[in-house]
Amino acid sequence: MLLSHVLDRSSLVRGATVLCLAIAMSSVVIQLPWAIRHLDRSAEHSASLNFDDREKAAGNSIFPDTAVLDQAAGWIPRDATYRVATGPLPVKDATGLTLPYAQVFAAYYLLPRRPSPTSPWVICIGCDRSRLGKTEVVWTDDQGSSLLRVTR
Repeated sequence: MLLSHVLDRSSLVRGATVLCLAIAMSSVVIQLPWAIRHLDRSAEHSASLNFDDREKAAGNSIFPDTAVLDQAAGWIPRDATYRVATGPLPVKDATGLTLPYAQVFAAYYLLPRRPSPTSPWVICIGCDRSRLGKTEVVWTDDQGSSLLRVTR
């Protein structure tokens, strides 16, 4: 009697296992084509992005003209420091993200360069240049962004 109870229980466990496997396999068969289509659309979207969109991503919504980042990356040596100065002057096409997040995005984009409050290299986003002391304009745009070097 005990043996028949054990056999019935093991049959029940085997049956439940087969049922679970059948459900899992049917889920794979149903979901796999959808997942492949979704990944294909995602890959097509990524492939359609231009180099700036891929490289700067969120920076396009922070900096009105990301050319200041390219100039900073080109002029500031990789082992040097820089600082981002934002200020009260108008920045054409600035968003609500520009002033609060310019420092954060520059810290990511300009790696391995490090931010430093005393650096001679200054990324100016609407800043008041007179507060920086004597500066040399390395690059500027018509939107209120520039790359400066404090000459002391």
